[in-house]
Amino acid sequence: MTTKKTQQIATLWAGYGTLHRVTDHGTTIVVKSIDLTSASPTTDRPTLSHARKVASYHVEHRFYEHQTRRVPTQKDLEVPNDPAITFPDASYASLTLALTDLAPEYPESFPGTLPVSQARAALRWLAAFHAHHWVVRDKQSLPVPDTWPQGTYWYLATRAAELRDIGRGSRWSWLADGAHRWAGQLNAWSVTQVHGDAKAANFLFGCRQNKADPTVPPPTAAAVDFQYTGAGCPMSDVVYLVATSVDPEFLDGANGGLPALVVEDYISPLCDALRARGIEPPTSDTLQEWFEVALLDWARFMAGWGWWGNVRWVQQFASDLQGKHSGP
Repeated sequence: MTTKKTQQIATLWAGYGTLHRVTDHGTTIVVKSIDLTSASPTTDRPTLSHARKVASYHVEHRFYEHQTRRVPTQKDLEVPNDPAITFPDASYASLTLALTDLAPEYPESFPGTLPVSQARAALRWLAAFHAHHWVVRDKQSLPVPDTWPQGTYWYLATRAAELRDIGRGSRWSWLADGAHRWAGQLNAWSVTQVHGDAKAANFLFGCRQNKADPTVPPPTAAAVDFQYTGAGCPMSDVVYLVATSVDPEFLDGANGGLPALVVEDYISPLCDALRARGIEPPTSDTLQEWFEVALLDWARFMAGWGWWGNVRWVQQFASDLQGKHSGP
């Protein structure tokens, strides 16, 4: 008599497969089934976009295969681990990832906007992840081999079409003018491994904070979906999370500076973790500059692809920076 139960959790972006939770004799795993043959390029899926997506799934499997065993087991740096990876056919046109299920310890998810306690937990996770992978930039290899040479899915080298779509004479044409400069700066600031798609939907959370009971600990976070992980500027992850997934109520009133929760729940733990490794953290001015340029880079992509997330806040912040990072 079999005890195996299968529950579909979600379908993958653009029809590339499915995500299932499989329970067998009390043990639960998450199975990510990726079928690249049924998602071949069509008029609705340009060849470049399809190639990027195919590469992203192979990056994800390499990250889980090589990296999760090297990430320390600690509550502020949880990722799926112990993957079983199979290629159902010899052509490598499909693959299956069998991963530990994080839901029992991290049962909460917020696919849209994060409450402030969960936003802070996600920022603390990013701080721990970045600090763990931080390298001194002296021609060293990538923090994690065989992942993207440049993390995130919106970096300029793969987004020529979106750059063209900004259009001359539009309100945001100045973002196109500065795009290559900012991309070069972010590449030069690639001091760590970035998650690359650190939005609300890719975080899970532990217990919810109960402000009425000080004995209840703050929520903890775990991250999933490492398709776009690679070397990068750490503030690219931070800007993306803030710009897409944080309640805008907690972003207003920053007056051109970093939002308070970024300072308190990302920069402070990041600097503490770097010092614990014997690494001198970047200065506050440097981190501010990284944040600003990363935000302009994200706004550049949004201006060509289409705006979503905390649009008003991103547009206002970017407009306030117009001319500041134009350079010679």
